[in-house]
Amino acid sequence: MSTLSFLFGSGNTVDPRKEGLPLFGIGYADFNIQTSLRVIDSNFNIVGSPWGAIFNTTVSYGSGMHADAMWGYGSGSSPDMGAWRGTLSTEGYASYAQWIRAMHQHDQYPMGMYVDLSPTGMFNGQTLHGFSNTKTLRGRFLINQILPEGCRPRRYFQMESNTFRECPNMGSLLNGIDSVNLSTFRTLNGFTIGNGSAGYNEKTKTLVTLHYSGAAIQINRFVSTVDLNTCVSLASFFAAATVTSATGTRTGSDNPGDTVVIVGDNGFVAVNYRSSNTQYGDLINPDNTYSNGYFASISNTTSYGTDHGAPYYNKMQLTWDGKWAAAYTAYYYYGNGLSCFVHSTEDPRRYFRINNTNSGSYGCAFLPLGKSGFMFALGTNTDSVPVSMNVYNFSNTERSGTGSTTYSNQGSDGNVDTANGGALNASVYTYNNLHGGYGTTCYPIFFTVNQWPTLVANAVK
Repeated sequence: MSTLSFLFGSGNTVDPRKEGLPLFGIGYADFNIQTSLRVIDSNFNIVGSPWGAIFNTTVSYGSGMHADAMWGYGSGSSPDMGAWRGTLSTEGYASYAQWIRAMHQHDQYPMGMYVDLSPTGMFNGQTLHGFSNTKTLRGRFLINQILPEGCRPRRYFQMESNTFRECPNMGSLLNGIDSVNLSTFRTLNGFTIGNGSAGYNEKTKTLVTLHYSGAAIQINRFVSTVDLNTCVSLASFFAAATVTSATGTRTGSDNPGDTVVIVGDNGFVAVNYRSSNTQYGDLINPDNTYSNGYFASISNTTSYGTDHGAPYYNKMQLTWDGKWAAAYTAYYYYGNGLSCFVHSTEDPRRYFRINNTNSGSYGCAFLPLGKSGFMFALGTNTDSVPVSMNVYNFSNTERSGTGSTTYSNQGSDGNVDTANGGALNASVYTYNNLHGGYGTTCYPIFFTVNQWPTLVANAVK
């Protein structure tokens, strides 16, 4: 069985999973006319070799990143995954060209839903052949993980009903290399709906699973003496765990198995989900009592959950230092705008809200940036203007307590004293040196970078 356990020898004080500060990709493409891809560091410097094909008039195979099989093959602007020139509009998730622009493209896992980049800018399109294995349809089963500084998930755990499995890699999310039946270990096991509604905190070796029947919830908390990410088998983690359980009731009953579960260091657990176009935040206390509506909700316009398709699951991102977790979904339909709770991982009761109400036909992205921050970027036209974005920095923000505290953002607000649970500035700005790409009518696309090299990041730390 493939695990990370072989990497942790006795006396090894350096976590081999630890990466440098975050990178992100930005690109623009119209395939048969112009294409560009760049990798950008947390200081907005280019670090990856740009790949491009400028005024390429061939009608079949392109050059550079066109060599990626899923995007390079086909006739001109119609390769296997379609042309990039489309925008979101009213396209569903089966319109792959449009969906690479969507908010849904990214989460804390080091692979995009359709596309990601290497740190040098190599383009990686996920195959559509054997589509049922892909992150597009299987990402909703992945659990949320609170991890140490500089770490992203490198073991891939899924919860699907009572099956808890480990998958071999991000390219194969259907068949597990190890699995257990949770009903063997749950002390409350009457409900079976629970698709990815689980969270793990590596510091406390705590896994919290949620299973549903309508709005009713069964909570099981596993506190183990074995780390899930270094265990030799899933059975060893659960066999070494103390299990406590309780029941709760959430708001609404649609998309019940689609929940972001953020397990705090102090035993409090934030539960974030959408129901009837509203993003809700509930709290599980250390004794497992359930506080419905503990966190102020966020209202959206017409938006989709997993009842409309597997890719519409709620997402989570983690800052590089592991101190802040963002649970979010799109504000509108197929991937526009932002509906987001940001929680401290030390004490999830410390939180903020971000609600960008954009419902245009272009996409957006929410990604980690710097040591303790996130970026929200819009794919609006960058003809004669820089990329529109906001950057949220929580480096100096108190991570516990319920009083006001200060955060920083890229916009004119600068350092802002904000009440706990307050709404952060959701506007976007062009106060950066980041251009979109091609000169005119350029709608940039943002990419997950699957490795963050330490040498690159340490240079800007």
